[in-house]
Amino acid sequence: MGSSVKKNDPLHRYLYKRVNSIFAISKYIEENVIETCPVPKYKVHLLPVGIDMSRFDPDKFDKEIIKKEYSLPADKLVIGIVGRMTPGKGHEEFLEAADIINKEYIDKVHFTIIGNASFGEEEYERKIKQLSKELNINNVTFTGFTHKPERITAALDILAFPSHNESFGRVLLEAMALKIPIAASGNSGVLDIIIENETGFLFEPKNSSQLAEKLELLIENPVLRKKFAENGYKRAKDVFSFDIMTEKLIDFYNN
Repeated sequence: MGSSVKKNDPLHRYLYKRVNSIFAISKYIEENVIETCPVPKYKVHLLPVGIDMSRFDPDKFDKEIIKKEYSLPADKLVIGIVGRMTPGKGHEEFLEAADIINKEYIDKVHFTIIGNASFGEEEYERKIKQLSKELNINNVTFTGFTHKPERITAALDILAFPSHNESFGRVLLEAMALKIPIAASGNSGVLDIIIENETGFLFEPKNSSQLAEKLELLIENPVLRKKFAENGYKRAKDVFSFDIMTEKLIDFYNN
């Protein structure tokens, strides 16, 4: 995770002298480590988190069956956000974007929020559910926690990823492996994963209007959704698969 604390005190300088190498999961974290930790640049190595392509295999899941299981409408595009319900993940912007989209596309879309609050953050989850009521968003489903995120995520037609500041963004890789088109906030580790207008859309963090604009483009254009889905799957497989990352780690130790 990124840090704003510079570790230049004697204790940290002593500890980091004993470190042979550091792996960073994104370019953002790589730069952050070099900036905040007392280690030379040559000791910091980029090694993103890998994705298990066999676990997130779209051919394993029947989208219509899963939609029915979670009472999601089969005749509408399901747009979802996946992850812990915690401040900074962008649930407010997701609902604000839903409110904008509903003004024109309410007959075409349904929204879902997958996940729940961590221990001690239940109040945040309550506020998000209350916000959905205040915005009068009736076409939204809160699925709660799941032990199999790959299954419920496979029911999505579009993924929204409005996180304010993400060290990497594993959920993006999971959606890409499942061939789900994405609109994501363009910040930090997300920029290592999403290629604008090739594997997804990027928008300004904390900007619900821009999120709504990108989602509307995907709602209107099935050809674009297919393009992002196919390109995203290929990038996940060719660049971020678990096998590739494991080979890189083994090569590092061998060399």
